[in-house]
Amino acid sequence: MLLQRCGLKVLVLGADGYLGWPTCLYFSQRGHEVIAVDNYFRRSAAVELDCESLIPTPDLVQRTKIWEEITKKKIKVCIGDITNYKFLLSIFKEHLPDVVIHYAEQPSAPYSMIDRDKAAFTVQNNLISTLNIIYAVKEVRPDCHIIKLGTMGE
Repeated sequence: MLLQRCGLKVLVLGADGYLGWPTCLYFSQRGHEVIAVDNYFRRSAAVELDCESLIPTPDLVQRTKIWEEITKKKIKVCIGDITNYKFLLSIFKEHLPDVVIHYAEQPSAPYSMIDRDKAAFTVQNNLISTLNIIYAVKEVRPDCHIIKLGTMGE
């Protein structure tokens, strides 16, 4: 299986999330090159809705520094929005991933049910991000595998 080979370049989208960060650690620990991408939407939405975590969570840059101190393994961090095709394309061109793991969607349905604007934002975010990934793979790295875990937040 592809993911059992050593030395793959693994692009994790939505890397700051509760699934993304452990996925980064998993592949880094196994000797793969990991590129962690996030736009911190979940964090900004939590602040906007006044429902931040009771326990402060380090951001991706802080987490990767801690990870490197403990394991001597590096995880590259790219902060940006994958609904911006130019940003995503630049990540693909720079890193040429073998695998992209797509967690970069709305984390839950309740956000999309707050009002019409949040519902529209959720649909746009979730569909455009996936569309952009498909086209970036097609354009830059046709042999790249896409692993996607979606949400019913639409």
